[in-house]
Order: sequence, then C-alpha cells, then structure tokens
Amino acid sequence: MKSVHLIPFSDKLKMGGNKYYFRTASFAVKELCKLYSGNTFHFHIQKQNVKGVFFIKGEKECLCTWEYGGFANEIVAFAHSYTAELMLCVLCIFFGSCAENTMSNWISSYVEKALSIDKAVGDILGMAVFAGLLGMGRFTYSRFGKNINRVLFFSMLGAALCYITAALSNSAVAAFVACALTGIFVAMLWPGTLIMMEENLPGMGVAAYALMAAGGDLGASIAPQLMGIVVDNVSESAFAVDMGAQLNMLPEQIGLKSGMLVSAVFPIAGAVLLILTLRYFKKQK
Repeated sequence: MKSVHLIPFSDKLKMGGNKYYFRTASFAVKELCKLYSGNTFHFHIQKQNVKGVFFIKGEKECLCTWEYGGFANEIVAFAHSYTAELMLCVLCIFFGSCAENTMSNWISSYVEKALSIDKAVGDILGMAVFAGLLGMGRFTYSRFGKNINRVLFFSMLGAALCYITAALSNSAVAAFVACALTGIFVAMLWPGTLIMMEENLPGMGVAAYALMAAGGDLGASIAPQLMGIVVDNVSESAFAVDMGAQLNMLPEQIGLKSGMLVSAVFPIAGAVLLILTLRYFKKQK
C-alpha cells in the first residue's frame, strides 16, 4: 500500500450523518480520486492523532477505515465540491455591494440636482449621515447581532424600499431621508455575506475570501457606472423632456430619478438570490 500525507485535510473534516465531507480539500481529494482510483493509501492526521486507510473507489467516493482513541471506525468519505455554493455567495456579495456603492457614489449629486437641496447641506446631512449609519449598523451587529441570514434579507428589502422612495417620492424631505437611511440597510450586506459564507462553508480558505472580495469590488465598480449610463440616456431622451414638463422638473432630474429607480433592482435581485442560496444550502446539508 502507498502512503500519502493528508495534513492539509486535518481541520477540514465535517461529520454529516454517517458521512464525512472534505471542504476546502475537496478539489485535492477529487484529484486524488481521479489519479489513484482503485489504490489504497495510508493516512495520518497529526493534530488529532488519527491513523487509517483510504481505499479509492471512484472519482467521488472512497472507503475510509480509521482509528481514533483506540476505536476502529469505517465510513464512506465523499469528495464534495463547493464551487456552486461559493459562486452563489459571490453573487450575493456582488448585489450587496451594488446596493451599497450606488448610493454612496450618487447621494451627493442626487440630493443636490434631483432634490434641489444645497450641496453643503446635502453632503453634511446626506453623505455624512449615510456613512454614519453605515458604520453604526456594522458596529451594532458586531456587538449584538445574530441570525445573519435574516439580517441580510431584511437589509436587502429595506435598501430596495429606500431606493424606490428616493426615486418616486414627491417630497424632497422624504427622498432625502430615504437616501440617508439606505446607509443602515446596506451596512451588513458586504460583511454579512462573508459571515453567511463562513457559517455555511467553514474553512474555505484564502482563495474563497479573495473571490468574495473580487465579487464585491466588481459590484462597486459596475453599479454606479450603470446608474450613470441610465441617467445620461434618460436625461437626453424625449421622455425626460415630456415628463419634466408635466412634473415641473428638469430633464436631468428625471434622469436621476430614473437611475435611482433602476438601481432598486440590485437589492431586490439580492433578496431573491439570497432566498435561493439559503434554500440551496439547506438542500445540500
């Protein structure tokens, strides 16, 4: 029989019923199964002083006989890839980042031009309050928070409501307050998705966090640009001229309100995706 050193797997074994699942090591285990199907390996997990034998039955399954604390055990170990689950988490953080960064990038211009509020007042009571509520939301969760799944869902819904109110309200004050309040709803969308991933996919490693960061950064770069495209195209359209004449607004104001309304799609899509992701997690357990 051959020997193989499996220390990278030492903290990645998770019991599920009568099965053991390899988490971050899943890719390595799959490669091992592909290369050595039909072979037998000794293994030794040093941290837990576990010794045993793997018999590779196929690409995704192997028979594991092991000894721990003087007791012999025999189980079937499955090499399970968490690529789909991880990609769902990346999409969740993408939409969360879209919801956060669209407002943070546009709140100053929106308050000044769409709501006709003085720039200094808008920056101080708009952007500053948004940023303050963002920080307060994260601090509050760090001290008292729990049930991140529920927090994420209601945060998405709250952010969507704020975007819609800011876009459609006839009251400049109500729209202004909605813009500022968005800060507290988007506060946990980025860090909360990381918490959700860690709770459902523990021990995913540095590569997973790098992918999550990339998803968040992509949302932060794309969403504000998309709103800008909507604002520019609507502002220059005949629709904006006609609608502005009816509502006593400038075409640019109609464009900004249209962009804000379209941006409500991000938290709405995030809420739907979150439901699907949690259902998928539950199904896989």
